[in-house]
Amino acid sequence: MSGGNFLTPKEQIKHCEAKGIQFNDISKNKAIHYLESNNNYFKLRSFRKNFTKDLHQDKYINLDFADLIDLAIIDNRLRKILLEMSLNLEHFSKVHLLKILQENKFDAYEIISDYFAQLSPDNLQRLKSDLNKNKGSVYCGNLYNKYMVNNPIHCPVWVFIEIISFGQYLHFYNFCASQTNSKELKLRMYLMRTVKDLRNACAHNNCIINDLRAKLPPSLRPNLEIINALSKIGLSKGIRRKHLYRAPFYQIITTFYAHNLIVSSTGVHNKICNDLTEFKNRLY
Repeated sequence: MSGGNFLTPKEQIKHCEAKGIQFNDISKNKAIHYLESNNNYFKLRSFRKNFTKDLHQDKYINLDFADLIDLAIIDNRLRKILLEMSLNLEHFSKVHLLKILQENKFDAYEIISDYFAQLSPDNLQRLKSDLNKNKGSVYCGNLYNKYMVNNPIHCPVWVFIEIISFGQYLHFYNFCASQTNSKELKLRMYLMRTVKDLRNACAHNNCIINDLRAKLPPSLRPNLEIINALSKIGLSKGIRRKHLYRAPFYQIITTFYAHNLIVSSTGVHNKICNDLTEFKNRLY
């Protein structure tokens, strides 16, 4: 597969065979049609990382092409649910943040000017650049032009959080957690930061379960609240130790935990529960 030439679907199937991938549950002709019409080979083959490989022969053991297709379908369904959950988290965290700021008697304009004032020149420039992207937006350009086009600092907090990106929102959220000295906001901040990578992957249609063995980065360690929650539902210490230090598992579990904690709508929870029940049935 060296060089820059595309492999034809037939050549891709031959490459699969060379790597030990079998065609017992799907014919080669159907596999070729699948690659021509449904998915690209690069994305599909990424799921192979979940299977055992004979390192001496450089071939996968008991891996059928149909397994890769099945995982691609499962990944797609899970990705849609996780994206909806992460968007729910963003919305309800904003509702809660405004409530906390109001209860603590913060001025809706001063909190924004104070936030701008403490930013470094580089971070300030990044924020302004991020805000400027809204100028021609059909969806929030009217807010930008009304409140920010002349002086972005003089803007109410409820407008500011609707216009900024999720990454910028987390920076602002962290600032508010410090200003209020709220343990509740600090915990939610940690959860949303952990969910951020998964949220972005879902939004960009990246594969989610293509490498379930990927380890957590050294900078990230499982949160004690999540460990205790898993313990309460009966997961043993061995299972927790095995799976919580795997990045996809931990980020997915954190999304579930954060959704349960932050989202306050029963209707939204019921919708996600129904989706997850259907997803579980699809797995089996």
